[in-house]
Amino acid sequence: MSNNKLIFSNNLTYYMTINNIDRYKLCDDLGFNYSTVSGWLQCKKYPRIDKIEMIANYFHIKKSDLIENHDRDNKTISQTIKNENTTVTGTQSNIINTPSCSNEYEQELMKLFHCLSITQQAEVIVMVNKMVKDNR
Repeated sequence: MSNNKLIFSNNLTYYMTINNIDRYKLCDDLGFNYSTVSGWLQCKKYPRIDKIEMIANYFHIKKSDLIENHDRDNKTISQTIKNENTTVTGTQSNIINTPSCSNEYEQELMKLFHCLSITQQAEVIVMVNKMVKDNR
């Protein structure tokens, strides 16, 4: 896997997450093939520059935001999530940002969460949001 594919995948996942956009919506909104987007997210493919430009315009970001490495730590992603008014609830935000948890189970979960990459953390947040939405 090329480093460029990994960087693009991480950045695309990040912007999809903070904007609460899933693969289906991205494909529908931009007319992309689902398997192509899946290939990008799985680091199997790298998009052409015209697709990178379409995605950058869609998220109102620079192309470099998608193709350059951006070291984002947990604090950065949590702050961005808050700033972008995504569907992360106050409880979820508190869990992400709380240095100490009330019980041993929560402490172990947070240790595991903080061992995940930014992309994996974003995927967890998306899954939790979906579960919360489905249970309403």
